[in-house]
Amino acid sequence: MNISSSGIRAGQALFDVAAHNLANVSSDPFRPLRVELSEAPGPPGRPGRGVEVTAIADSDSGGVDVAAELVATMTASALYRLNVKVLAAEAEMTRSLLDVRA
Repeated sequence: MNISSSGIRAGQALFDVAAHNLANVSSDPFRPLRVELSEAPGPPGRPGRGVEVTAIADSDSGGVDVAAELVATMTASALYRLNVKVLAAEAEMTRSLLDVRA
């Protein structure tokens, strides 16, 4: 559940930053933002807990690449949809397990 939740939060950050960059495409001067993601560390000897937003920082590029921002919104949307499906499947499996044990 933590992994899917972290994916949803990462997707939301990607979408928010892409929307911000696209909304300011005509602003001069404007430096677009970028999202930095990294693996959320788990306990020692265990796998990570998903992904975390490390930073939202100014981009090194001089302007907004509209095509790249549109791809970022599609990526964010896919991350969100897929992680919601995983959460729904987990909830269904939990309900099934509880029905079996009842």
